[in-house]
Formats: sequence, structure tokens, C-alpha cells
Amino acid sequence: MFACISGNGVGLRVPAATAIELQFSRGDVVPFQPGGMASSREWIQIDRADAADYEQDIELFRASLEFVKGARTR
Repeated sequence: MFACISGNGVGLRVPAATAIELQFSRGDVVPFQPGGMASSREWIQIDRADAADYEQDIELFRASLEFVKGARTR
């Protein structure tokens, strides 16, 4: 799984280094904690007020999908 809708946002699986970078560089990215569960180093959540704004994250969605596809072949 590379993405998940949870609460007010979308969770994405990304490399741990990318997750850290995004959490520090963007105000709309937080650790992904579905249902209050502990966060994972490889999961982030993007919270956008307007669903149409997720279009701005299309490259991040693609990178997440490629990351997960690559992890399956290891």
C-alpha cells in the first residue's frame, strides 16, 4: 500500500529521509498516525483544506508509488 485516506488527509509511504524533510519543510505535512496509532518513519500525512489542492502533490504520489513498488522487489 502506498497511500491511505485518514482523518483530514492522505497518508503516503515515502523513504524515511524524505518523510523527515517534508515534515520540517512543509506546514501541511505531519506524521501519519491513523486512529491514533504510533507513527512510522516511512509514512507521512498531507492535510489539505481543499481536496483539489492534492493535485499539487502528484509528483509526491508518483514517487510514493515507485518507492513501494521498489520495496516489493527487494
